[in-house]
Amino acid sequence: MFKDKKFNIYFITTSIIIFTISVIRSLKTGITFDEALTYLNFVLNPEADNVDFMANNHLLNTYLIKFLTFLTGIKYNEFLIRIPSLIFYIVYIIYTYRLSHLYKNKYFISSLLLFNYVINEFASLARGYMMASSIVLMGIYYYKKWLLEKKNNDLKKALFLLLISGLANTITLIIFGSFTLDATIRILKEKKFFDFLKKNKGFIIIITLITILLLGYHLYIYNNDNYISYCNSNFFKCLIYIPLNYYGIGINSKLIICFIFILTSFSYFNINNFNQNNSLYYVTIIFFFFFIICKLILPINYPNGRSLIPFYSIYTISIIEFFENFNQSKIINLFVFLLTIFCALCFFKNININYVREWKDNSEIKNLAKKMHIKNKPIKINSVKSSQTTVAFFYNEKYHLGKEKNR
Repeated sequence: MFKDKKFNIYFITTSIIIFTISVIRSLKTGITFDEALTYLNFVLNPEADNVDFMANNHLLNTYLIKFLTFLTGIKYNEFLIRIPSLIFYIVYIIYTYRLSHLYKNKYFISSLLLFNYVINEFASLARGYMMASSIVLMGIYYYKKWLLEKKNNDLKKALFLLLISGLANTITLIIFGSFTLDATIRILKEKKFFDFLKKNKGFIIIITLITILLLGYHLYIYNNDNYISYCNSNFFKCLIYIPLNYYGIGINSKLIICFIFILTSFSYFNINNFNQNNSLYYVTIIFFFFFIICKLILPINYPNGRSLIPFYSIYTISIIEFFENFNQSKIINLFVFLLTIFCALCFFKNININYVREWKDNSEIKNLAKKMHIKNKPIKINSVKSSQTTVAFFYNEKYHLGKEKNR
């Protein structure tokens, strides 16, 4: 794994650059609405009636922030509460490296996974999306190893990791369900299903119990939280167009990439040397199917953009495995090289260390708080946006603005 020196230099250099960008952004960017809501309502004041904001409570993120707060005794520090996400970004980078060695074109897969600007942004924030993405990528790595080496321990690691990613964000239960169904179909085909059940009873019982608990929590959130946002559009836009837009490219390029994605998806079945046994492509089809079924059965729309961040690895690997099944001609290699460069350019074009795009309107409140700290006056937001009010409250509490004891 470590013998390819050129690749190692490329990967380490790229990883240091993208991780440094996230660290700097986490130091400079003011608290965002979702972070402030989690911190104020679930970390500092968990006894409050927060039923209306349950979807904001990404359990793993919340409890890791609580642990760091208890450990350090430091409160209202933006960087401190973002440390768990940054740690999981390191995990994401490590497993990108490991997964890339399971494919022919290591540069292509590592570039697609690393040059994703939205993942880089969310690595700078105290949210569960980065954590879920990292754990899902770990699960994919072990699942791919199981497909290649047929070791049941790898399958158990994969399913366990994919399941507990639901602690970071319960939307990943669909990913767990997709991989579980795919694995079940493969084991049934090999006529080893009952043998697998017999040898792994304890594991299956534990997985079933955790699934019930997480699914119950997920349904509780969706039944009680009135502020969950969905994608109010069609299947194509919500589940293909928006996720592929995470590179942050222009509209014409978006449409072209969506066209390529659909074209290549259908082309799978026309490739003579397509290795169906080792492909994760079917997992993508299964989770699309799950989304459609959920929409038909439940009175909800498709998930919104950031909820799909943990699914990005599966999209990426579907694209990669398409190219892997071509003969490595000069034309294909050139196309892959150009696409790799294109992804890198899209990433660096979007770099901003002062704010994240989704909460850009919150970015100036931190600077305002510093000015008001000198005057010891509370921040007052004349806005109907609850996000700005919540962020202002965070900084009023952090700097004790307007309180007599600080005069």
